[in-house]
Amino acid sequence: MNSPAVRVGLLGAANIAWRAWAGVHANGMTVTRAGGRDADRGCDFVKRVCDTLKIEEAAMPTVCSYEEFASAADVDVVYMATPVTARGHWVNECIQCEKHVVGERPSPVDAEVLRSWIEALDQRNLLYVDGTMLSRGKRVREVCAAVKRMGGPVKHIFANFTLGGDEAFLQNNIRANPDLEPHGVLGDLGW
Repeated sequence: MNSPAVRVGLLGAANIAWRAWAGVHANGMTVTRAGGRDADRGCDFVKRVCDTLKIEEAAMPTVCSYEEFASAADVDVVYMATPVTARGHWVNECIQCEKHVVGERPSPVDAEVLRSWIEALDQRNLLYVDGTMLSRGKRVREVCAAVKRMGGPVKHIFANFTLGGDEAFLQNNIRANPDLEPHGVLGDLGW
C-alpha cells in the first residue's frame, strides 16, 4: 500500500525557501501552498521556482496570505522561512491547526520559546524540526567518514565562519536588521 504524499507548505518567500522547495521536490513530496505577505511577490516566487524545477502549471501550489495558510487543509508540514521575530506567532498558529513545523535557523529568539513550542507540539503528536541544512548535508557525512578513517578520537575541532557582506547586504539582508533577526549573522550562520 502506498502512503499518501506529504503535503508541504512554504510560509514565506525568502531566498532560502528555494532550497527547501528543491529538496521537497527531489524527495517526492509536494508543495501545495505558498504563504506570503504580498500576493504578487508570492505568485512571482512560485512561478520562478516552478520554472526552475520544471513543475507543470497544474501542479503549482496555491498562493495565499499567511492567515489563510495556517488553516489550509492541504498542508501537513510547514516549512517556515520567516524572520525570527515573526516566527513565534506562526509556529503557534500552525500548532493550533495541527501542522508539523520545519523552522529555519535560528529557531526562536531564545531557548525558552523553543521549549514552549516543543511542549505544545508534543501534546498534539506533532514535530518541530530545525531546518539547518549543514547537519543533513553531504559535507557532514564526508567529514565524519574522514574522521573515522583517521582513527582515534577527535580531540579538537576548529571552525571559522565568514560572510563578506557588502553595502547592499547591510541595507537589504534581514540578518543585518535586528528587528527581524535579533541574533544577526551569527545567529543564522553560527546556529
